[in-house]
Amino acid sequence: MAKGLLQWVMMILGSYTDSWEYDPLTMLWSTKAAFPGPVRQEGFSFVINNKFYTGGGIDNNLNLHYSDLWEYDPSRDSWSAKTSLPVGLLGSKTFVIGNSGYVLGGFDSLFQVSTASYRYDQLTDTWTTISLFPGTNVDAAMSDSLFGYAITDTTLYCFDPITNLWTMKAPVPSGVYDAISGNVDSLIYLLSSDGGVLSYNPTSDIWTENYISLGSTERPYISGRSVVISDTAYFKLIKYNINNDNWIVDSLLDVSQWLYSIDSIGYALKGGSYEKFDPANRTWAACNTIPLISADYSFSTTRFGYVLGLTANFTWEFWQYDPLNDVWTIKSNFPGRNQGNGNSFGIGDKGYIAAGLDSNGYTIDDFWEYNESSDAWIQRQSVPGGSRMTGCETTWNNKGVIAFGLSDPVGLDMCDINVYDEITNSWSTIVHSLSCRSGNVIAFSHGGKLFIGQGQERMSMGIRIPFYDFWSYDDGTSAVADLQSNGGFQVYPNPTSGSFTIETTRSDIAKVEIIITDLFGRKVFQESQNSNSKKQNILINVSSGMYLINVISAGVKIETQKIIIE
Repeated sequence: MAKGLLQWVMMILGSYTDSWEYDPLTMLWSTKAAFPGPVRQEGFSFVINNKFYTGGGIDNNLNLHYSDLWEYDPSRDSWSAKTSLPVGLLGSKTFVIGNSGYVLGGFDSLFQVSTASYRYDQLTDTWTTISLFPGTNVDAAMSDSLFGYAITDTTLYCFDPITNLWTMKAPVPSGVYDAISGNVDSLIYLLSSDGGVLSYNPTSDIWTENYISLGSTERPYISGRSVVISDTAYFKLIKYNINNDNWIVDSLLDVSQWLYSIDSIGYALKGGSYEKFDPANRTWAACNTIPLISADYSFSTTRFGYVLGLTANFTWEFWQYDPLNDVWTIKSNFPGRNQGNGNSFGIGDKGYIAAGLDSNGYTIDDFWEYNESSDAWIQRQSVPGGSRMTGCETTWNNKGVIAFGLSDPVGLDMCDINVYDEITNSWSTIVHSLSCRSGNVIAFSHGGKLFIGQGQERMSMGIRIPFYDFWSYDDGTSAVADLQSNGGFQVYPNPTSGSFTIETTRSDIAKVEIIITDLFGRKVFQESQNSNSKKQNILINVSSGMYLINVISAGVKIETQKIIIE
């Protein structure tokens, strides 16, 4: 970027009025003419046609609101006073369209939030009032060549300078505060003070989250049930492209609660209605009214959807939905104690309801199976780890997953991830190092991988601390199958308590590097081995479970084997 006003910085906060210009070519700063106005805080600024404007704000004693406007001309290194803003404001946000700068929001002389908005015309040096900002406090503002945009919390408003009207656009995926904005390749980017990066496409009216890694702590906070269709997981107001690892806000997904997906169609409660969503056409269509006022448990089989909840008469009923004929049918009464705040999932032609609260408000670990062909319920082996509520669930590799939650309404966070195998009617536990969490955990599966993350840590006095992590989990079977063909390495003993030997018979490799990871891909051991040593004795101190031994030569992985730590 050539040297210009975007690289020019004015220091007028606190007791400073000095001005500086930064040259990105030489990476040097140079001092410029000092700002002639009073020192201030919380002023506004914008750039029009390579001239810098600043004004407003409040004095250091927090008494005097300024309404003045000053112009800096870099070609002359000089300041000049311009027509003052009609009122004094502090903390206002700005954007520029053409030859006009717009000032909106902030606080007036009574320190009340202002919704007044003003336009400054550079050509005539005049101010005019534009339509009131429809939101509350302006958290961020930006523009493209045609429109201005302003954000209140997660609500985005668009200003049309021709019609002088504000309209609402796709919501922002997470709240922003004191954001820095910029335009690159027709996209608007926001860098929030919390480290989050968002991009907005004005043409498609779509937000995209931009992050470096899956473990980023700056991801948007997402909670609630989801459905997966093709390569996309759908949540309330947001969707996740699994292949591209992108979170995208989509205003079409304004649902009260996702229930399930059947044949690439998602079904959800939207307000008081029951509707289906076709992601291929991006359309919603109303379905036959659901005969329940609550959907406390829901799951789908290959052909049908099922909902367990309360009717308008407060009776506890279990209903089947036939998407082909758009018909609801009442089915066998649910015999369990599970009254809500638990988990449910479907596998094949069977459905499962687990845990939650009973009618007395106590957590339970009850686990029930529904057989679609016989319309019958059978109680199965209880969820391991104890009674729980508000955990997460999903179906993964034809198995059910139930994880995390609260031990009771005022109890401890749960830490386990449990997998149910319907064929053996047995539970197993995934070894992991994720933090314990009480609820609002998201979980879904795709392509053999389990995705899990977010949630909350329950603190004292009802305080919840959110998690922003998000992980994919693979049991390693496919990776091992692809990389075990050469037979040049042996690992023994396996299983082991942590002490084992890696031996090779290959003589064509000069040097290898041994990296051991858990099933989340996190490194737990790394060591180089010379070809002169055919055996490598290894001792690792890790939790019990399955790990992957990766042998790398010249930067290329040549072998992967499983090892079980007991």
